[in-house]
Amino acid sequence: MGQYWKFFNLSMREVATPNGSDKLGTIAFVKQPFLVRSLAVPYTLPELAKYLANPPPPGRTAKKGLLSLPDEILTMLLESPETSYIETVYLAVTCKKLLSLACAQGAIISNTRDYYSASWAHCRIAAVGDEAHLDGMPDSVITPPMKEEIRDLLTTDHKYGVQGHLYAGLFLLNFQDPPCVNGLDRFYEDFRLRLSDADCRLVAAANAVTFPARDDWVLINVSKHEYSASQNYCQK
Repeated sequence: MGQYWKFFNLSMREVATPNGSDKLGTIAFVKQPFLVRSLAVPYTLPELAKYLANPPPPGRTAKKGLLSLPDEILTMLLESPETSYIETVYLAVTCKKLLSLACAQGAIISNTRDYYSASWAHCRIAAVGDEAHLDGMPDSVITPPMKEEIRDLLTTDHKYGVQGHLYAGLFLLNFQDPPCVNGLDRFYEDFRLRLSDADCRLVAAANAVTFPARDDWVLINVSKHEYSASQNYCQK
């Protein structure tokens, strides 16, 4: 029947389930958007860059209302701990001034977008099958100290049994879901039906939930100093 596979980030001890199916044959023919977001360094989408090309001038832009407040106060309102992130995004997309402040470098939207994107860049990543054995895993994938940690759990605690040997015993190390699994996609999916089509596109662009329709992404192996680019895995 074949093995079931998962993506393991051995550096951060995180694990992700492939999109579509856990079977290797299916993984090869299904786009893996999580891998794109977890490896691709985000940048401002053309739609958002065009919208913010001519931002309002710094300082007060109105005599009354919200925009009569200084930029520092507006930024404090956008980053208030009493407001959820998605509520902040909703507020920001209603006004070019607020959106430009929220998307500025170091501001709440840009920081959140960066946090949920490229979280696996520069990490040691491997696709591991459920029938993989610890002793058969190269040291370059599972380091000797990590192997010893797994062996200690296998030999000292019998409760794990056969389950402890699946995926080379990696789940014994309490691998967790990465933040992007329940991050921006979940925010966007829960609330998108309440937005107009135009606002949906603006929210998606501000969060970089989707990447531009390009085929010039490059996958870089920083350990081996190798790179490759292919439409098979660079497109969403």
